[in-house]
Amino acid sequence: PILSGLVGSEMCIRDSFEYGRHQLARKMAEAILELDPGSPLRFLCRRLIRKAMERKLKKELVTRIDADALVYEVGEEPQIVFRVLNKSGKVARFEVRQGVVGELFIVFDKCLFDGSHITNSERLPLRIKARQQTVVLKPEQGWECEIDYKLPRDLPLRKIACRARFRVTFRPSRWEIEGDRDSNIPLASEEMEIWVIPVSYTHLTLPTNREV
Repeated sequence: PILSGLVGSEMCIRDSFEYGRHQLARKMAEAILELDPGSPLRFLCRRLIRKAMERKLKKELVTRIDADALVYEVGEEPQIVFRVLNKSGKVARFEVRQGVVGELFIVFDKCLFDGSHITNSERLPLRIKARQQTVVLKPEQGWECEIDYKLPRDLPLRKIACRARFRVTFRPSRWEIEGDRDSNIPLASEEMEIWVIPVSYTHLTLPTNREV
């Protein structure tokens, strides 16, 4: 009977999660852990609780990366911003310590017109000016920080097109949405890309009036 009860509980929790009832699965898993902390299902319960919290958080705190343009000429400086929008309908808070709010992933592709390409990637801490900060977001309120990124200065002016791809893992020291908190759950933004093209051929190739 005990074994069949465990199997039934596991199936019930898994089915609830797989059919989209994530918070129901979370409540059942939390109830099992509260009633029996040493339950054979404790590892499954903890894993499903975390997954349910991740899904809930991704819906409630929306992250994205924006740029002032999608295409730049060589020599221009892009303005890139990371944003967090509170869609939970509740008050959200997060804490920043040591001036770091997460990680920035950048992939830079140099695409030469002869068909070859070179790819470089880097992983950097996403920093803000304030080392210590508590951010409070009311429903539908947003927060943003500028991404300090400079294009490589050695880009040739011709026969190349470059693509820079950005992704942020938002990982503040602690977040909370009206009592629901966890300091270890990150939020990954969708990837955003910009293109860098040679200086306009209008500037480089069209003859001047004197040459005509």
